[in-house]
Amino acid sequence: MNSDMQRPVLTSWQAIQPIGLLSFTVAVLTGVANHFGLLNLIEWAIYDQWVRSHTSDQIEDQIVVVAIDEQDLQTIGDWPIPDQDLAALLTQIQAQRPSVIGMNLYRDIPEEPGHQDLLQVYRMVPNLIGLERLAGERIAPPPILADRDNVGLSDFVLDGDRTIRRGLLSAIDAQANRTLKYGLGAKVALHHLEHHHNLTFEVIDLEQNRFKLGKTEFVPLRNRAAGYPQDDVGGYQILLNWWGNTHNFITVSLHDVLQGRIEADLMRDRIVLIGSTARSTNDFFNTPYSRSLLRSGQPTPGVIIHANVASQLLHSALEGRPPLRAFIGIGQWLWIATWTVWSTSGSGILAHYSQQKQQRRSEMLILGFILLNLASLVGGSYLAFGQGYVIPVTAPSLALILGGLGMLNIGHHQHLAQAHRTLAQQHESLVAAHALVVQYSATLEAKVEERTQELAQAKQLAEDISEAKSEFLAHMSHELRTPLNGILGYTQILRRRGELSPKQSKGIEVIHQSGKHLLNLINDILDLAKIEARKLELVPQSVLLPELIEDVAQVIRVRAEQKRLQFHCLASPDLPRGVYVDAQRLRQVLLNLLSNAVKFTHCGQVTLTATPVGDADFRAGMDVKCVPVRFTVQDSGVGMTPEQIEKIFLPFEQVGGRRQQAQGTGLGLALSRQLVEKMGGEIQVQSEVDQGSQFGFEIPLAIAQDWQADLQVSQQEQIVGYICTGDTIPEDYQYKVLVVDDRPVNRMVMADLLESLGFETAEAEDGEDAWNQYQNERPDLIVTDLIMPELDGFELTQRIRERGDDQVVIIASSASVHQTEQAHSLDIGCNDFLPKPIEAKTLLSQLQQHLALEWQYESTALVGEE
Repeated sequence: MNSDMQRPVLTSWQAIQPIGLLSFTVAVLTGVANHFGLLNLIEWAIYDQWVRSHTSDQIEDQIVVVAIDEQDLQTIGDWPIPDQDLAALLTQIQAQRPSVIGMNLYRDIPEEPGHQDLLQVYRMVPNLIGLERLAGERIAPPPILADRDNVGLSDFVLDGDRTIRRGLLSAIDAQANRTLKYGLGAKVALHHLEHHHNLTFEVIDLEQNRFKLGKTEFVPLRNRAAGYPQDDVGGYQILLNWWGNTHNFITVSLHDVLQGRIEADLMRDRIVLIGSTARSTNDFFNTPYSRSLLRSGQPTPGVIIHANVASQLLHSALEGRPPLRAFIGIGQWLWIATWTVWSTSGSGILAHYSQQKQQRRSEMLILGFILLNLASLVGGSYLAFGQGYVIPVTAPSLALILGGLGMLNIGHHQHLAQAHRTLAQQHESLVAAHALVVQYSATLEAKVEERTQELAQAKQLAEDISEAKSEFLAHMSHELRTPLNGILGYTQILRRRGELSPKQSKGIEVIHQSGKHLLNLINDILDLAKIEARKLELVPQSVLLPELIEDVAQVIRVRAEQKRLQFHCLASPDLPRGVYVDAQRLRQVLLNLLSNAVKFTHCGQVTLTATPVGDADFRAGMDVKCVPVRFTVQDSGVGMTPEQIEKIFLPFEQVGGRRQQAQGTGLGLALSRQLVEKMGGEIQVQSEVDQGSQFGFEIPLAIAQDWQADLQVSQQEQIVGYICTGDTIPEDYQYKVLVVDDRPVNRMVMADLLESLGFETAEAEDGEDAWNQYQNERPDLIVTDLIMPELDGFELTQRIRERGDDQVVIIASSASVHQTEQAHSLDIGCNDFLPKPIEAKTLLSQLQQHLALEWQYESTALVGEE
C-alpha cells in the first residue's frame, strides 16, 4: 500500500479514535455506576414521579376495601380484633355476595371470644382468602383456609430505599414441598377472573415463565430487569402499574359495615379486601405516593398495595392495560451505549460544523444539543411510561452530559475523518440491506411454512379450549340440576296436596316458577356454548300447539301478576292442533321474549299473539303438510333506541337501567335469535322509547298427523290413584317401583311422588343394592340414575337384560345434558328416559305408557284428549 492510499485511512482513524475512546470510557463508567446501583436513588425518584403523574382521580369500581381505622379500634377496644367481630364482619360482607373476600389480617392463633363462630364462618364462606407470611418470621394461615388452598401471601418486596415498587405475584415455599403460593392481591384477582370471566393463566413459554392472562402477557423480572440484581427478583415479581392511593378505591369502615350503613349491593360481584388503615397497627409501607418532589406524603396501608396488585391484574386481563416492562441487564448497557454514542457523535458533528463555518459557538451548540436531548429523553420516558415501558433516565442522561462535555475537549480536527466515517456507514448500510434481502429471500418459504404450522396449532388450541369449556359447563349443569330436582320435585308434590291454603299454594307456585327460571338460565348458558361449538341440533316431535302456548302463558301470567301487569294470550282458533316442532326450543324462545317484556314493563300490559299465515283450514282435514305460524310479543314498556336495538342480540349485552341489567344474564335474546334461525325464521323488532316494543317471528310448522293417538294426562283434575287394566292382574293390584339413586334427595322426591299415587316403592342407594333387591323383590318398574359409584345404571340395566328379563320396565333418569347418555341408555335396554329435574307430567305419561293402568281423578278418570 503506497503512502497516498495510507493517508486517508490514517486520517479517518485519527478522527474516529478520540470519539470512540471517549464513548467507550463514558459508556463503561456510566454502565458500571448503573450496574452497582449508584444511580438508583435518582432513578427511583423519577420513577415515583412518573407513577404519581400518570395516576388519575378515577375510582377503582371492581374492588371494595373494608378499612379498620383508629375509630374502629377505639370502638372494639382490642387489636387484633376479636374473632367474634371478624366473624360478624365476614357474615355481613358475604351477605352481599361478593366475588371474593381477601383478609389482610393474620389469623394464626385464636382471638377470643368467638373463635368457634369464626371457624364456622370459614367453613361457610367458600370464597374467603386468608393470609400467610413466608419471609422472615413465618406466620401460618388459618388451617381451614389452607386446606382449601384459599391463602394469599402478605409478603412485599422492598427496594433499597425501603419503598415498594414491585408486586409479588407468587413464590415457591421451600418448606412445603416447593408449593407455589400466590400473593394476596394476585390470589383474589385470579379467583375473580376465573369464577366471573372464566380466565386463567395460559402458559406461553414455561422456561421463561411467560404467561398470558386474558388480553395481556406477563413476564417476570429477570436478568437485572429495571436494574434489580438476580438475588432481588425471587419468586414471580412484576413492576407495579399502580392504580392509585387510598382515595382511588371504594373504602368503607368496619363500623359502617357492621352497622349496615352501606349500600345493599355495594360489594356484589366485587373483590372485597379487609385490612387495617390505622397507624397504630404499623401495617404501612413507603410507595411512590409516600413522597413527592415538593412535599412528603403518608405511607400507604398494606391492604391498598394488595388492592393495586389485584387492580393491575384485572385491568390487564379484561382491558389489556399494559404491564410495566423494563430493560434487562444487556438492554440497559445497550441503552447507555446508544445515548453515549449519540452524545459524542452529535457533539462531534456540531463541533465540526462550527469549525467548518468558522464560527466560535460550538460550546453553545453542544449545550443546546445536550439540553434538547435531555428534554427528549425525559419526555420520551414519561410518554413510554404511559404505554407500559419503564425507560431509564438517569444513566443515559449522565452519559449524554459526559459525552457532550467530553467532545468539547477533543478539538476541531475531524472534518476529513467524519466524511470518511459517513461514507463507511453508508457502505455498511448498503451491505447490510443487501444481506437482509438475500436472507429474506432464502428464508421466506420457511417462514410461510412455520406460520402455517402456528396457525394450525392455534386452531387446535382454540378447539381444545372450546371443548374444555363445554365439558366444564356440562359438569356444572349436572351439579346444579341435582339440587334443582329436589326443589322442583317437592314443589310438584306439595302442589298436589289439597290441604294447602291459597297463600301457601301461591308460595309453592312462586318457588316452582323460580326454580324453573333458574333451570332456564342454566339451559341458556349451555345452549350458548353449544351454538358456539356448532353442536346445537333441533329435536322435532309431535306436540299440541295450543297446549304448548297455554303452558307458556301460565308461566308468564304468574310473573305478570307479581308486577300487577295485564297479560293477554291471543291464540287464533285457526292454529293447527298438532304440529311437528322442537317443543322445548319453541317454548324457550317464547319464554325469553315474554320474560323480557315483563321485566321492562312497569305498568300496562303484555300480549302474546299466535296466528297462522295464510288461508288454510286445518280443521277441515285438508291435505296441508306445513303452515307458517307467526308469534308476536308486544308490551307497553320502556322501549328502546335504534342504538340499543343493534346490540340486544349480542351475547351478554343488556339494555335498560342497572336494576334491570342485574335481573338477567343477557343471553336470552342471543339464544332466541339463533334458535329461531335454526327453525327457519327471523326475529323482527319494532320499538319506540317510552311507548313499548314488539318482537315477532314467523316459522314453518309441519302438521303432525298422529297427535290424536297420543295419550295425554289430564291437567285439569287432581290424580288420586290408579286402577290396573291388565288382563292377568286384579284392578286393585299395587305396582312395585324400585327407585335407584346415590343421592338421598332424588330418591325421596321420586318415592314421595309415587307413593302419593298409590305405588309401593323401595329405595336403593347404588347399583349393587338395586341388583340385590331386584333378585329378591322382583319389582314391576325400576327408575334408576345412570351415574353412580360402584355399579352404575348402565351396568345394572345390562345385568337385568342379559338375564333375559324383558318384563320389568326400566326408566333411566339423569341430570346430565349429554344426549349420548340418553341414547346409550335406550340402546342397552331402558324403556324410557326421564331427565332431571323431574317433571311430574312427564313421569305420569311414561307410567301410563309402560304400565297397564288407568289414572283415577278426584271426580272422574280422564284419559286422552277431548
